[in-house]
Amino acid sequence: MLKIFGIVCIMAGSAGMGYLQGKEWKGRLNQWKIMKRMCLLIRSEIQYKGLPLPEAFACTAGKMPSPFQEMLREVEEKMEERKGVHLPDIWREAVKKYMRKTNLKRQEIERLCTFGEQVGYFDKEVQMSAIDWYVDELDKDIVQNEKTIGQKVHMCHCLGILGGLFLTILFL
Repeated sequence: MLKIFGIVCIMAGSAGMGYLQGKEWKGRLNQWKIMKRMCLLIRSEIQYKGLPLPEAFACTAGKMPSPFQEMLREVEEKMEERKGVHLPDIWREAVKKYMRKTNLKRQEIERLCTFGEQVGYFDKEVQMSAIDWYVDELDKDIVQNEKTIGQKVHMCHCLGILGGLFLTILFL
C-alpha cells in the first residue's frame, strides 16, 4: 500500500512539474503580447495625441495588467520628479524591479530595457521608429513561438509523465 502511495505521489509530482513548465511557456507568450500592446499604445499616445513620454506612460498604464501597469506608473512618476535621471536609467530600474514577477527570461528583460534607451530621444520620428523596431522584434518572437507553443506544451506534459514513470520504475 505504501508503494502505491509513493508511485501516485511521484507520478502526480512529475506530471505537475510538466504542467507548470507548459504553463510557463504559455505565460511568456502572453507577456510578449502584452508588451507588444503596451508599445503600440505608447506609440499611439505619442503619435496621435501628441503626448510627451511621461503622459503617454501614464495613459498607457491604465490599460495594462499588473506588473506592467505598476512599472509604467513608476516610470511616469520618476520622470515627473525631474531629478536629473534620464529615461533609460529610470526605465531600466523599473523593468528590472517589476519584470522579475513575470515568466520572462533574462535576455527578454534586457531587450525590454533597451526599449527605454531607444525611446528616450526628443525627436518624435526617432521615437516612432524605435517603437516600430521593438514591435517588429516582438512580432517575430510571437509568430515563431505561436507556431511551436503547442508542441512545446505537449512535450512538457509528456516529459513530466514519462519522468514520473522512469522514477517509479527506478524505485521499484
